[in-house]
Amino acid sequence: MDFIVKVIWAATPFALIVPFLLKLQILQWVSQKWLLVFSFVLSSLGVVLSPEMLCAGTCSVITGSIITSVSINAVFLSAFLLFSYKKHKVKST
Repeated sequence: MDFIVKVIWAATPFALIVPFLLKLQILQWVSQKWLLVFSFVLSSLGVVLSPEMLCAGTCSVITGSIITSVSINAVFLSAFLLFSYKKHKVKST
């Protein structure tokens, strides 16, 4: 079961950026390379740390891992995209 949890934590960041990689013209201020690097860092941290599930005790291990992984990685990805946009906006003005 531990292997499945680590696979979930490794795959979630990349699954979250797939729409942005397919429609790259949406994010003109961040390159594809930086999205992949950031996802790799999140993936590595998730595998190494494997944080405690948000719904510990009330859901299965797999469901809890998916919920926690998507929630945490979405927050970090949103913060990264917001920071990249703000940096681009300041640089362009």
